[in-house]
Amino acid sequence: MDSYEYLELDSQGREIRLMTLLPGTAREKIHVTLRNVTLDPASPPSYEALSYAWGSAQDTLRIRVATENIATQAVHRLRDWFKNILGSSVRDRFQRDSFRGVPYSSLDVTRNLAVALRHLRYQREPRVLWIDAICIIQQDVHERSAQVERMGDIYRSARQTTIWLGPEEDDSCLAIETLDHLASKYTFDWSTGTILAVGENRDDVDQDENLPVDTKQLSGIKRLLGRPWFERLWVWQEVRLAKSAVVEALPHVPSWVPSLPASIPNGNIQLLGAAGATRAQALHDGNGVLEVTGAFVLPIGEIIDVESPKEGWLDSPYDDLCGEIRRLAMVILGSAENNMYPTGIGLPEAFCRTIHANTFADSYDPILSEIPLFQDAFDELSRILDQSGDKSTALNVKKYLRVRELRSRKLFTTSDGYMGLAPLAARPGDQVSVLLGCPAPIVLRPTDDGCFGVVGYCYIYGYGDGEALFGPLPAGWSRVRGKNGGCFIERSTGKKQFTDPRLGELPDGWQMISDNGVE
Repeated sequence: MDSYEYLELDSQGREIRLMTLLPGTAREKIHVTLRNVTLDPASPPSYEALSYAWGSAQDTLRIRVATENIATQAVHRLRDWFKNILGSSVRDRFQRDSFRGVPYSSLDVTRNLAVALRHLRYQREPRVLWIDAICIIQQDVHERSAQVERMGDIYRSARQTTIWLGPEEDDSCLAIETLDHLASKYTFDWSTGTILAVGENRDDVDQDENLPVDTKQLSGIKRLLGRPWFERLWVWQEVRLAKSAVVEALPHVPSWVPSLPASIPNGNIQLLGAAGATRAQALHDGNGVLEVTGAFVLPIGEIIDVESPKEGWLDSPYDDLCGEIRRLAMVILGSAENNMYPTGIGLPEAFCRTIHANTFADSYDPILSEIPLFQDAFDELSRILDQSGDKSTALNVKKYLRVRELRSRKLFTTSDGYMGLAPLAARPGDQVSVLLGCPAPIVLRPTDDGCFGVVGYCYIYGYGDGEALFGPLPAGWSRVRGKNGGCFIERSTGKKQFTDPRLGELPDGWQMISDNGVE
């Protein structure tokens, strides 16, 4: 069987390819068709976009592609016409037999994708999908670059983004059922990091109490969240832009999935905009390498492991909590050459802002009531460090020092005196970088082939508001979070504005975009 030859897309860049996954049983071979269509975001064709992990390019399987010629185009039109006028039994048979006798070519796809197609295929109905590995000629660098630039439109225009996590294994169904049950009882406010009850008693949840999950359920959830899909950088764009998102990879489709596009969880670190309101510039070379535009900030110098108290950060006795905070502060503050942070504030203040990832009530506009003000947290930290507090202030420690960020992070410092929170896998020598369009600094590690591996996102105080690209904010200005992306405030006058005060008039050829990437 000959290899499939793609029809070229139009030279104006208006077209994309859509794949129709033909119906079949579990035992039948995978048959698809491909056709070029014009993508007009104002009136897009009906299709689903697939979000998945590619898998190894060395482990491939062959699928069949119907040759896209005049005859098959005619069958598409006939099928659509018959769907409207024939009864269900006749229509089903017509759709299953429509492409019998049509010449096929072959196309190699990764085993991960082949397994996904087999699970996603309907028995009686065709399914129209956009899948990057199939709908883009991966060997054509020019086409691949042009199509990557349209990724935002492609995922935004799809009627649904379908997420493929992989087949059932490692108690994944139990994990989905558990998450589904929890979602029926609780909701999570990503802006404040608090758990709320579903229904009338939204605030009737003890933030220090563990959720009702047993060891087996928790293990299943951890393994589910450890699947390759959650390690991909592209999922941020794919799910955020979706009109709706549904996990169809597993036998159980949970009710909590459609809320995914509203926000992506960022661990315990609330992200602002390390790259400012910039648009990502990226190119996938087809060999597992993503070429991106950004700036190296600083290499990680020293790593300070965080020793979690025996009973965890939420349930441990006062002495254990305070002891670990004192130890971390002594390592950071005791090794400093002076008492000032590179941004011009005192080192103790920078330490307080770092262990909280600079997330305080007065970091928002309007001010939040669910989390402490910076001054309250700083005062409590000061009492702990000079050991003037006593056990009667244990409740204040949990109230004002909400150091959840320390549960799954390491502290780090740089040779220039900056400090931050890094992934557990971070090592000295890793590079902190800021990539266009990415809301958090990314820790990269040089590889032997001259590329960089992604270790994870991090927080570094002093580089959370576009400083790596635009320099520091003018004196007296700060950025605050809000429901619509936040704004900039001049503290002395109270003046608020959405445009960055560091930016003047845009040079010729530049465009202004909003925080959600829409012009």
